[in-house]
Amino acid sequence: MPDPLTFPDGFHWCAATAVHQVEGNNTTSGWWEWETGPNPKAPMADPSGAACDHFHRCKDDIVLLAELGLNTYRFSVERARVEPREGEFDREALRHYLGMADSCLEHGVTPVITLQHFTLPAWVTRAGAWTNPGLPSWFARCTRHVMEHLRTRAPCICTINEPGNMITRGYLGTFPTPPFVRNLDAFGAAAAGLNSAHRSAREVVRELAPGVKAGMAHALQDWHADPGGSPVLHWARELHEDRFFAETAEDDFLGVQTCTRLDVNAPPASWGT
Repeated sequence: MPDPLTFPDGFHWCAATAVHQVEGNNTTSGWWEWETGPNPKAPMADPSGAACDHFHRCKDDIVLLAELGLNTYRFSVERARVEPREGEFDREALRHYLGMADSCLEHGVTPVITLQHFTLPAWVTRAGAWTNPGLPSWFARCTRHVMEHLRTRAPCICTINEPGNMITRGYLGTFPTPPFVRNLDAFGAAAAGLNSAHRSAREVVRELAPGVKAGMAHALQDWHADPGGSPVLHWARELHEDRFFAETAEDDFLGVQTCTRLDVNAPPASWGT
């Protein structure tokens, strides 16, 4: 018989959520405006609405998570709640996320916190989102407020979730999401702004919470090509992954998920005789 499958001591059995998908009523988020505007561009039948009301049920949900035997919970902070208007920080929202981390620790669950999971405050979206030169400093400022509350409660801080997915969807239209731009120059500016924001936030984490690890979570493809498709593959992968993945060199950890295989093949050619 084969040996039983075992996992090393300290292995993290984790559940994870994205804040906009579970909290509900993120009314100051750019995605909320996308879903509820007079001409919504959202490709879903219904807006997020109350979602599963995790904002109010989070402590009960953490208890259920622990009862299932999981020992880690990765959740995100909704920046639109923390800074609903430029320079205006909501202390109740900050205390809410601090309470979530404390609830995890109370029930033997390690909190892992994401600072930005796709959504931006509506005021940031209106100001140009990731293409605005001020965004890295705004992101660092918000990170400072969050970390001043959290300190070392979470051993790992993920600054930004799936940067390649987010920026290629929003600025190249691969799966249209806010800000609904299809422009290669805007994409380049947004990608550079995101990478700069990540670096700025990483330094804030290290300054305020020594010993806490900072990194990004990347969604990567399993890329394949026939010989003729290799140049296109490298070009597409650089847009979607490589320019963000390069930022990991100075990070403390690397988050990776690979969900799909992507074939990039040259079209067959035939010649008559």
